[in-house]
Amino acid sequence: RPTGKLRVTPSFTLQAYGRASDHSWENATRITRLKTEYQLARPLFLRLVGQYTTTNRLALVDESRTGGALLVRHPDGTYTPLSAYRLNNFRVDWLLAYQPTPGTVFYAGYGSTSAPDALQVGQLTDTRFRQADAFFVKLSYLFRM
Repeated sequence: RPTGKLRVTPSFTLQAYGRASDHSWENATRITRLKTEYQLARPLFLRLVGQYTTTNRLALVDESRTGGALLVRHPDGTYTPLSAYRLNNFRVDWLLAYQPTPGTVFYAGYGSTSAPDALQVGQLTDTRFRQADAFFVKLSYLFRM
């Protein structure tokens, strides 16, 4: 912890599986995440989470029999190979929590997912690359009898 009020939690997750024939990674997903929490005052809390996810998949092949590309059938009767792809997205979430008394709490948050071709700062704010936005508020009050 940098200070008593600030908490920073970085993490990295890798999920991958490989091909038996050439030992290459057939599919690999990497998730880099940074969660930052700051206690502004006793009742006021702020959280910011940034997450960059990249997924790389090689073209799928039938290793057990033909060694050829796996095909997917479309509704019109045509077949296309399952080709390689790369997906990248960057997600930012923030949360503001206010708890004036025990049992009463107010939350406000926002999340945004962007799909940049690579991690380029100019693309993160460009609305053409934005995939999803979400905003929420929640008020909770405990009635005592």
